[in-house]
Amino acid sequence: MNNQLLLTLVVLLASAVPAIAEDQSAPKPASPSIAVELKLDHQEYLLGESIAVEYVMKNIGNKPARFIREGYYPDLRLSKEFRLFAFRFDEQGKPSEKPEANWPMPPNEGGLRDLFGPFLQPGESRSTTLFVTRYIRFFKPGKYQLQIENFVPHDKTVYSVGRTTVSLKQPTPEEARQVYEKMKRAPRKAYDNNAMQFLAGAADFETMYQPVYLPIL
Repeated sequence: MNNQLLLTLVVLLASAVPAIAEDQSAPKPASPSIAVELKLDHQEYLLGESIAVEYVMKNIGNKPARFIREGYYPDLRLSKEFRLFAFRFDEQGKPSEKPEANWPMPPNEGGLRDLFGPFLQPGESRSTTLFVTRYIRFFKPGKYQLQIENFVPHDKTVYSVGRTTVSLKQPTPEEARQVYEKMKRAPRKAYDNNAMQFLAGAADFETMYQPVYLPIL
């Protein structure tokens, strides 16, 4: 092989490396400028209880940081611009590599999108209430790592990500009845149209799908 042919092969291979290394199907990493805190009312819940989390993102950088605005399905209690995962810890305290199953999401019908924003200014915060139990199907008691992303499916961009842990306990029949009675007393309204936010304390009987609730419902 002469030197000219060898040089040509090296140049061709070098130019192909970025295309091979860049996986177009992989999510784009979150901005390091946005810090996320996940706020729960408790760290332990009973299976069947509605779990609401406040997703608080703050720009800790010195430049504006992009985020994606919420797109709500009020009746389903979902926001399509957030992606949720739960990883159950094993007996050694290691989270599973495979997340728990999620409920099916409604089809994305598109709609208008912000092309140049919105942005969090340096030091600015924004919070969103999400119903974890409307995204994730919890069937087993245990400790879980909860991961939530501000995410755009069509271009696989993750604008920010937050993590926390939550423990779920198997209710006794008496505890299951207490959950049911508490749910009956809770307000039915789950979405504030003026504030365009979900209301964390709303009743949600659809979370009680475990067998222990069947004699009660």
